[in-house]
Amino acid sequence: MGVCGNSNYLMALVLILLAALTVGQVHAGDPSKAPWIGKRLDGKKCHNPRPPPGGGPYNYLNRPAIDGVLNLVENAHFPESVENLQHGATGSVMADLDFLLLSFPNHHRGLNSSVRYSMKKKGWKNEKHGVPAE
Repeated sequence: MGVCGNSNYLMALVLILLAALTVGQVHAGDPSKAPWIGKRLDGKKCHNPRPPPGGGPYNYLNRPAIDGVLNLVENAHFPESVENLQHGATGSVMADLDFLLLSFPNHHRGLNSSVRYSMKKKGWKNEKHGVPAE
């Protein structure tokens, strides 16, 4: 793997680590909810540009409180084919990742897939779906 490949891999790991470290902060009073925290690579604050589906965003780390919703969303929008960026389950891969991360913004495997998708496609097409991968 060349220098460029190593830097992409390192960027993906850093982004996932940052997400994992910051998810401990949850909405006061409801540990099942996950806030949008941190900054994007362009320096702007992370935020959800549209309402999350199904009443989220949910905190992926609080599995007991969200297990039913998580299983429903993962079964419909995050099968192995989406995680491995082969093809979408309900539309495009990007649409399924977008739905998953709107519902669970700190979903570790979903974040990893979105970073890999972003590096593979050289960007996250904001005009079609949600927020950038980072």
